Amino acid sequence: MKLRKRFAAGVSVAAIAVSMLVGQAPVSAEPMGGPISAAATCYGGAVSFPTRTMGAASDRYLPSASSYYTTTSRCTDINIKFANPEQGNVQVRVCWLSTGACNSWKTVLMDTGWKVIATDVLNGTRFRVQIYNYRDWDTTFGGQVAF
Repeated sequence: MKLRKRFAAGVSVAAIAVSMLVGQAPVSAEPMGGPISAAATCYGGAVSFPTRTMGAASDRYLPSASSYYTTTSRCTDINIKFANPEQGNVQVRVCWLSTGACNSWKTVLMDTGWKVIATDVLNGTRFRVQIYNYRDWDTTFGGQVAF
């Protein structure tokens, strides 16, 4: 056990020394890809969708009714964030090109936080997001999708 710790410390010191020689910032001994960096990378690649008005009891597709997003290695989940906190709730689901099926509806608060709407999605999966305004009044929404 002590040998492993000494070896790891020696590797970290060597990595910092090499980084300084080549003029780069020192390499961290911390593991990469933890929850914070994964979230930052996932959300950093988010795609914006424009502000739209949706009538009562109507739905919209993102990116559109005839096109699809394709998942990437940035995220393992599909996430949505709205930019209209005053609008209340809508229902959201993900529809898959490969099967033509959709997951079940989720009621999502249209605040400014990220919401997971599909989990453990394989890279390269083509999908679109369906948003349904189930209320008796018009809703205006815009935001981002991260995948």
